[in-house]
Amino acid sequence: MQLRGDQQIELDVLARELQAGRTRKVERITANTVIRVAVDALLKRRNVLVGDTEEELLASFLAYIGELEERPVRNGVDPAEGS
Repeated sequence: MQLRGDQQIELDVLARELQAGRTRKVERITANTVIRVAVDALLKRRNVLVGDTEEELLASFLAYIGELEERPVRNGVDPAEGS
């Protein structure tokens, strides 16, 4: 897998932020950790990916995330967690 330079930089920054913010020092958080989480999330919600290009696929996934953010939390269950 090849990432753009800006993606690698932002992943490294995010991983460092998550690493620094840990409350339990159980495992190290790296850029690869963040990538694996993102891949697992995409695979779990693969049905929301629609499009013929990277741009369209990203737009469909971000639209899905936007819809989740607009939903109210009910009974203490975050709709983003899905079923």
